[in-house]
Amino acid sequence: MTKEEILAMKAGRELDVLVSAKVMEHRMEHRIEKYSTDISAAWLVVEKLSNLIFDLRKVYQNTDWCASFEGNVAEGKKAPEAICKAALLAKLEAVT
Repeated sequence: MTKEEILAMKAGRELDVLVSAKVMEHRMEHRIEKYSTDISAAWLVVEKLSNLIFDLRKVYQNTDWCASFEGNVAEGKKAPEAICKAALLAKLEAVT
C-alpha cells in the first residue's frame, strides 16, 4: 500500500483491519477494534508505537486533526482517523 492510498482512506472497517494487521500485528482471527473511530482504541495504537515521537493537534482552519509518528503526518476528520493513518505511514516507512 502506498502513502497516497493510506492518506485517501476513510475511517471505518477497512482502515481498522489494516491497522490491526500492520500496526498492532494481530492475526486476522483477532477481534478487530474500531481504531479509526474510537479514541480509546486509537490510543492503543499510540501505546503500541510508544517508542516513536508522537504528536497530535487540532487544525483550526479546517477543523481536522493532525497526527504524526516520527514526522509521518496524516490528517483526519477525527483524531482516531489521523492517528491510524500516521501509524500506518510510520510502519510503511520502517519497511522501506
